[in-house]
This record gives sequence, C-alpha cells and structure tokens, in this order.
Amino acid sequence: MTTNDNSFSVYLPEDYELLTKEQLKKEDIDTAKTISKKECTDKSINVSLIAYKELSNIGFKKDIPTYFLSKLIENLYHERKEFDSSSYFDLTMDDNEHYKELATYYNLGDEKFYRAMIATAIGNSNCETKNVNDIVYKIVTSIPNLTNTYVKK
Repeated sequence: MTTNDNSFSVYLPEDYELLTKEQLKKEDIDTAKTISKKECTDKSINVSLIAYKELSNIGFKKDIPTYFLSKLIENLYHERKEFDSSSYFDLTMDDNEHYKELATYYNLGDEKFYRAMIATAIGNSNCETKNVNDIVYKIVTSIPNLTNTYVKK
C-alpha cells in the first residue's frame, strides 16, 4: 500500500519487494528531486531563473521557448544526484519522460509541443552546440557555481 506525504511516496516494507528496479530508481529520483527543491527554496535559489540567465549568456533569445528549456534544466538540476547514462536522462530520446513532465505541469500541449519549443529555442540560438544534452547538462553542472552570482544574501 502506498500513501503520499508531502511529495514523498511512502511504501510499506512489503511494497518494496513488489517494486521493479525501474520503479525503485524512479522513487530515488523523485526523492532526490524533492530534497533538492526544498534546499533551493530554503536558500532562495531560483534554479530556473539562473538557467534562463545562463542560456541568455550563451546565445539564447529571451523568449518563451527558452523559458521552457530553463524549466527542463531546472528539473534535471534537481535530479542530478541520481544521474546515470540511462535513456531517462537522454533528452534526445523521443519518449523522454522530462517532456511529459512539462506537459503535465503546464498543460498547454503534449510532450511533442515542448520538444518543438525547446528545439526552436536551440535552433534560434547563437549557441555553439545544438545538442540538447550538451546544453542542458553543461548548465546543470554550472548552476552550483553560479548560485552566489544570482542569489542575493
């Protein structure tokens, strides 16, 4: 039996025996994401804004497609401690879960809409690389070093 307590799924010990490896990994990712979001909130760190400003610094327009890309970066930043080389973290995959998460959160279209918006942001940018993984993970990696630059104390 599962219950929900402030964004954490709580499984009884007998439930864990029934979970697949993929389900356990998803639980680890969700837990890492929740903890990271709480830490950022407590420290007044707006990851999406930092990502948006960094995207602008590397040649992206200040527009809605870039905003959606910054939100994608924010999601991956919060999951970074669970990163592995699985398809879950490969943003070039057509069925990547992260685009579905944007669609669920914003409810403006399906995952294809968000993939297209992000592709538009990348295509219209003056960024050296046009690979979504390269762009996203470069910024995800740099955010911890940028928080002092963008966070007022």
